[in-house]
Amino acid sequence: MRKFIILFFSLLLLCGCGPETQKAVYGDDGTKIYARKFTFEEHQYIEFYRPRGGYDNYTGFVHDPDCQTCMIDYD
Repeated sequence: MRKFIILFFSLLLLCGCGPETQKAVYGDDGTKIYARKFTFEEHQYIEFYRPRGGYDNYTGFVHDPDCQTCMIDYD
């Protein structure tokens, strides 16, 4: 019975994880930057994250040009 409970919770944890939405992109200078789309208060945003180790990480956010909520024309 104990093995069944451990197996059940293990499968539950694996099934509870959604697909990874973070993608790696490369800058012109070859630096690796991670991009992730997310929704906040019905608007879509893109987070850019560049890990450099320690406390020297860079993060930035922009409004997604394809946001379905407001459909802002950026031209």
